[in-house]
Amino acid sequence: MSQFWKHHSHRVIPDKKNTLYMTVTGRPNAGKSSLLRNVLRRDVLDRFKITVGKRPGTTKRINQLSVLGGELTIIDFPGWGHLSSRSRKEKDQLLDAMATFFEKNGKKVILALHVIDIRTFRDVSLRLEKKGFIPIDLEMVQFLEEVMAKKSFIAIVLTKIDKFSDKEMLERELKLAREHLPSHIPIFPLSNKDKTGMYELQGTFLRYLRKYFSKEKLRDVFVFPSSR
Repeated sequence: MSQFWKHHSHRVIPDKKNTLYMTVTGRPNAGKSSLLRNVLRRDVLDRFKITVGKRPGTTKRINQLSVLGGELTIIDFPGWGHLSSRSRKEKDQLLDAMATFFEKNGKKVILALHVIDIRTFRDVSLRLEKKGFIPIDLEMVQFLEEVMAKKSFIAIVLTKIDKFSDKEMLERELKLAREHLPSHIPIFPLSNKDKTGMYELQGTFLRYLRKYFSKEKLRDVFVFPSSR
């Protein structure tokens, strides 16, 4: 197990024996909740009570929503990593809950989306690498691979590409991210604002989920991409 995650394995999210899981993880303000608002139906969102804000750390608790008659549970984890608005105790409690959940239920997580703000990837990752540490986004993806079943689907979502007015600069940042992230994990550059890249992401993970659930069932939960 990852050296970081093995120290955080005490608090637990209530186990649901007969459910599969979809999880969304990422650092603070990466765009996790905004992503869920774009892929879930409005009536599902109303039950999920997802909060989206401009300040990092808007999502302060682990949000869980049981759908499809309890066959699937969607979990939106709060951003983890440096966040000055949280105490050390709060940060440790969050990491404890996350680590324990994945250790106990990793094999039942069939879909994991790890969300990264492409604007901060260079600074955070290279700064940690220079200090001899594994970048936290890379470590999280490696942890997911370690605890999830081999047939499960993991994807990396690079958000906020709409913030780049210079296309060449965006391409440089995407190239850097692809060089530092596992090449065998699919990467989806995306804008939650103008929906660029949403079609590709939705189409891919919905095709995967159809291995477990019928298209009719999935339409009750997810927004299906329109034909382009």
